[in-house]
Order: sequence, then C-alpha cells, then structure tokens
Amino acid sequence: MAYYLGRDVHASITTEHRICGIRVSANNSFVDNVIIAEATAVAHGAVASASNLITSGAHGLSLGDPVMCVMDDNDALTGGLTENAVFYAVTCVAANGADSATKLKLATTHDNAIGFTDVTVNTTSGDATVTHDNVNTVVAGMSVSGNGIPEGAYVASINSVTSFELNANATVSDTDITARFSTIQAFTNNTGIAKMNLARVLTGTSDTPYALDSTQPTAIYNREYPTFKVDDADGGEDAVVADSTTGNAAPLQYAAAANRNRLTDLTGIELSLNKVDEDISYFGQRTPLKATVKDAIEISFTRKKSDPTFSILAKTARCGLKTYTDANKTAYDIDGAATSELSVIGATEIERGETLGNTTTSLTPFQQNWGYRIHLQLKSGEEVVTIRNACISDYSVTLNADGISEESITFYSAVEPIFDNDDGYHVLTPAVDL
Repeated sequence: MAYYLGRDVHASITTEHRICGIRVSANNSFVDNVIIAEATAVAHGAVASASNLITSGAHGLSLGDPVMCVMDDNDALTGGLTENAVFYAVTCVAANGADSATKLKLATTHDNAIGFTDVTVNTTSGDATVTHDNVNTVVAGMSVSGNGIPEGAYVASINSVTSFELNANATVSDTDITARFSTIQAFTNNTGIAKMNLARVLTGTSDTPYALDSTQPTAIYNREYPTFKVDDADGGEDAVVADSTTGNAAPLQYAAAANRNRLTDLTGIELSLNKVDEDISYFGQRTPLKATVKDAIEISFTRKKSDPTFSILAKTARCGLKTYTDANKTAYDIDGAATSELSVIGATEIERGETLGNTTTSLTPFQQNWGYRIHLQLKSGEEVVTIRNACISDYSVTLNADGISEESITFYSAVEPIFDNDDGYHVLTPAVDL
C-alpha cells in the first residue's frame, strides 16, 4: 500500500513524562509545566522611575532564560505583565559581578534581555553620573550591570549622548568597564503580588515554532496529551487540567493552537524494526536455542530545515526528561508530578545522557518515563505506531543543490512498539517492557 506524507501519514513527538514538556530557546532546552519560584516582593513603576524588580526564592535562572508569570489563585496578575505569556529573565548582578539568586527583571524578547555590552563605560565612586563613548544608544529605563554598578541599577535619566544618570551611586571609580544594558518590562504592583509564581507552562499559541518573544511555544509536549495547562478559573497553579480526554488522538491533531504538536515540512519518514535472532546449539541437544540478540527500533524524520529546534534537541536534550521525588534529587520518581500540580524546579530536568548516581543507585536506574514517545499515524487514525522510551541517536543537515536545507533526526528505542489507535498515547510503559 502506498502512503503519502501529509495525507495518509502523520507524525508527532512527545516526551515520556506525564505532564512536563520541553521548550527550546536561544540554543538551549528547558522543562515546561514547572514552577520555578514564588514572588515575595516587587519594586515597580513606570520605566525610568522605578526598577521593576522581582524578589523571589532562589530562581536559578540565567540571563535570557524563558519564564512565565502565573497566579496561584483567581487574583489578577500585576499590571504590565501578561499571564502565561513568555518573558525572558534579566538576572541582577551585584557590583562585584556575582549573580543574584533571588532578584531579577523581565524583558519581552530574548534580544531585549540580552541587550548589549559597552566596554567604554566610566564610573566614579559615590556618583550616579556615568559616561561612555556613545558606541551604543542608551535610553532611560534600561537595566545596567557591571563592575561598581549597584545590584538592580537602571538608567534614571539621559544627560547627553555620552552621559547618563543611574538611579543609585556607583561604588567603584574605574574607566572602560564592561557594562550590560537590557531593555526591561515595566509593571505595577497589586495586593496579591505574593501569589505570583515564576513558572513555565505548556503553550502552543505561536505560529512561529522558534519564536523568541511572548508567543514562544512549547516544542515537545508531554506523553499524557492533551496538554496540561493552568486552569485559572479553578485555582491557578494548584489545578493543572487537561484540555480534553486522554483517549483521543490529540498528539496528531492540528485543529487548535494548543494542539500544534504535529511534525510539519516532512519530506521523509523511515521506520526500521530491527529484530535479529541467533541460533545457539549446545552439545548433546538436538533442538537449538533461538535467542534474540538485537531488538531495536529506529525511526528517522527528514524535513525542510526552517528553525533550529531539532538541532537544539539533539545537542541539549537527547534523552528527554527525568524526574525525582523532590527538588533535593534524593530518589527517582517513576512518573513525574501528580496530575494536579506543576512540577517543582529541580524535581524535573533535562536528561542529557549522564550516568550520574544518586542516593539510591550508583548508576542511572531504569526509568519508565525516560526519553521520547514517537507517534506515527497511518490512514487517518486507523492504526497508530507508538515508539516508547526513545532517545535521539543521530542528527544531520544536508544542503541540496537548489539551496534548500534538509535535516534528519533519528530516534532509537529498545522497547517493543505499540500498534494501537488509542492507548499508545498516554499509558505509562510497564516496567516489564523495559
């Protein structure tokens, strides 16, 4: 029977995790559906009149990391911030160059968060006036960090094209220091600010697979699709609910923005079920033993290269996600967080193929939710081949004669696939199958 890509054959990739997905951003990968920290205080106001600074528990974010703001009850989010929209962390840096573990600002795009560095900045201890050579355009409200510049400082006002005023006095007198300038988001306070969480939740609302602004979507959704998301009407982060039942073929749907998990621009799919048996004869035995010496499944996708998602996954997230029972990583968890809660930061992380031990084993133990799950639909859902617990084994890019780049990514699994149009989507791999 002949099958045609886009008509008879559809494919999607999910994680093996029950509720957590993977986001790719700026050449790195991140866990989605995870609570990062809770806000405890906010310094707020209009740009150039306040620092717009969030104080939280240890957030563990780096400059440019994606983050979202979620209220843990029905209170409105602080003005100027949009709930479930992606922001980018602007980490605060102390005058001695140390990153703050509890204070950060937010930017609306990755470029705004990274900003620019200027190596011509001059400061005077006890003075808020800063001079520079006008290599870059500095505007009021920009966040500033560098040697001798106080933590959380920003540009309060502009004196000239080569001079500006900080909101606080510099602590060091120096010339030609390296200072970073970032464009931050202004916001205001409200009475429920202590209920704001820094999080990452699943989102599929972007038309751009690799957006680096507030529309950035989740790249790989979770195994128990439909996607889990925050239900604000029922209590915010304390109630994570599915969009619909788990019994439909949601990983391969494209009916709504939240279901955009189907692979597009595919030019080829190659599925290999490599089972190799060997006959073993024993002296004195008339019947040989037939033993399986190789039982491997490989599936390769070739598609037009339109964004760096696959290359980032191959480099930074070859083996999907892994979870622990708590943020102290004292033991492995079989199937991630409970369905009613977002995972706590540190309890779920990217699996990069390490063989690092913990307090329960000396090597990485088997994990039923390890890796990726590949869904291959044949003939409009009449049969779905589901490959479980797969890892990325190969990635390559080919430049064709017509100038079109194609990329190929190969997933490898040693777990027996499921041939079903229902249960293969969400059922946890039994331990006996591993």
